[in-house]
Amino acid sequence: MKRMVKLFSVVGLAILAGLVLKSDRGHGQTAGSQSPIIIERVVLKNQTAGIGPTALFTPTVSGLYRISTYVDVGPPSNDAQVCGSLSWNDDFSAHNNDLLWYVGGVPGCAFYGPNGEGSNVLVIHAAANQPVTFGTSSGRYGVYTVLITVEQL
Repeated sequence: MKRMVKLFSVVGLAILAGLVLKSDRGHGQTAGSQSPIIIERVVLKNQTAGIGPTALFTPTVSGLYRISTYVDVGPPSNDAQVCGSLSWNDDFSAHNNDLLWYVGGVPGCAFYGPNGEGSNVLVIHAAANQPVTFGTSSGRYGVYTVLITVEQL
């Protein structure tokens, strides 16, 4: 009888250990989970003029894409202002979105000053084979840098 209890205990512990090792330990991920894929990184350093509509990437498949942008306006551009925009097509129509960089906690264009940097994250649904473009506009350009990362979700 003692032998049978020991055998069942060992088998039970082995099964439990196997289940724990096989599980995701509560992280909520399944076998098909994936990390976002970075498909483009752009650094536009020390710009002094506007950037006309420039293709960031052209999706090969329709889907969700996360575009993260960061802008920094620096000296000697004391009165500089930089505004960004993003354009893309989804399955139904064309879209143009002003990038409201969160500068000092307020959405809008980036200005030189103590809070001369800002960021924005935008998730879009882009159609395959239709370019996604980025540009800047302003009446008062100084020196600025824009960093952009595009991820396929």
